[in-house]
Amino acid sequence: MRPSIRHRNRNRHARPALLAFVCATFAAAVTTPLPAQSDRPNLAGVWRLNAELTQLPAPGSTAERAMGPRAPVGSSGAPLGGGRGPTSVGGGSRSSPDDTARTREAIRLALLTHTTLTITAADRSIVMTDESGRSRTLTPDNKVTESKAGALTVESRARWDDRTLVVERKYEGDVKLTERYTIGGTPRRLTIAARLESPGERARSFQRVYDADGP
Repeated sequence: MRPSIRHRNRNRHARPALLAFVCATFAAAVTTPLPAQSDRPNLAGVWRLNAELTQLPAPGSTAERAMGPRAPVGSSGAPLGGGRGPTSVGGGSRSSPDDTARTREAIRLALLTHTTLTITAADRSIVMTDESGRSRTLTPDNKVTESKAGALTVESRARWDDRTLVVERKYEGDVKLTERYTIGGTPRRLTIAARLESPGERARSFQRVYDADGP
């Protein structure tokens, strides 16, 4: 049965309306602006550690033990003066003394908590300087950069996730640290929520909190 004239006319009028709707939806998706750089929080300033609100890994964890006495690491990443034998950091599969030393050193570096952070921010870079004058530069373009932390090689990348700065670091020794920097509160407060992943252990979450030094 052929469609009636009224049915054909209804379809003919519906098509332009449908086409207009599709075009409008596509235009809205294309023209919707990304979050402007001015909408991102300003991390710049001098920040003092708030020891009461800072939460580091629980006592007894491998992460905490790595901050204690350990074999010094030479320029090659191997322990100086020998190691403790082929045991793994997390108590899992056996690994070489060199691997164990690298992992312990990487965990120690990942857990370093500075009493002061001075942050300067430019259009395409963020520079963080600790109380000893050591600086590191972040470019929040999600591109991997390689640097040295002591004797270890570190691959880092940073990006903005809405109003949060996300920094990922991968250390020699198969240790990964992910940090999320957020600003909030009155007076201003910087919170660094961190997640540490290391061989043979479950991931551990902790946070460092800093108060703005001045208005």
